[in-house]
Amino acid sequence: MAPSCGGATPKAPTQNPAPTAITFPLHTSGRFIVDANGQRVRLKAFNWYGAESPDGVVGGLAYQSLDAIVGQLHDWGFNAVRLLWSNQIVETNPIVNSKAVAADPSFAGLHALEAFDKVVSALAASHIMVILDNHVSSAIWCCSDSDDSGLWYSASYPESSWLADWQMMAKRYAGQPYVMGADLRNELRCQLVKGTRVCATWGGDAASDWHAAAERGGNAVLSANPNLLVFVEGPSYDTDLSGFGALPVTLSSSGHLVYEAHDYGFDYSSKPLSGPADWVNRITPRWGYLA
Repeated sequence: MAPSCGGATPKAPTQNPAPTAITFPLHTSGRFIVDANGQRVRLKAFNWYGAESPDGVVGGLAYQSLDAIVGQLHDWGFNAVRLLWSNQIVETNPIVNSKAVAADPSFAGLHALEAFDKVVSALAASHIMVILDNHVSSAIWCCSDSDDSGLWYSASYPESSWLADWQMMAKRYAGQPYVMGADLRNELRCQLVKGTRVCATWGGDAASDWHAAAERGGNAVLSANPNLLVFVEGPSYDTDLSGFGALPVTLSSSGHLVYEAHDYGFDYSSKPLSGPADWVNRITPRWGYLA
């Protein structure tokens, strides 16, 4: 198991240092992500929204071409991108919104999955790794307790759909080594289930037990593509991984598990941080202890 932290706004470096060659596939060794040669791999990742939304395609293509955006990400020093997708867009596979791709006519008329393929290929050609992220169920702007995407399932997209969609996405990119990760679900939180408010838990009742569902989801992913890293987030918008130590995730294959925590500046607005030591003290019981 290796820990991963997300949610902070990245400050782009002024230039990209010469990349160190990575030999795929990746795996975990203790608390580190390493390549096939045992060399440590540090993820400097960018979150690219849009493909999970009604537009069906990554954001920014209304203003710049795909090559221009990917080139900028490379020049800024990012070596990975978290690509968002929703169950609705994957299952319905609509034609992308023409206004959303106005700056890159090569996307005109493409279906969402074809557009996703095109983005993945461009990132891989620039040696930028991809983490597939199941962000929401319906094609919406995330996130709240009332958006029907707080759990890994909903009335419209039951767990069976979530598992099947993950297996499809894992198989779709099994031949592309730069697609190296599967973030099982974004920011587990609360959701109405048959009129009752259910909040994701780590263990406990089956309707809310994200720990058990994450094991099922991770194993489904690995059965379709055994080379992927499986990223597992925690409840409370992925700010609480306090139960992971006592109840860890166990997958069918070792060396593939990454725990992911989200930590935002606005989480500290009511009680501002006094300095780095204060930050460490606050995150340690929630998720920092994992590192």
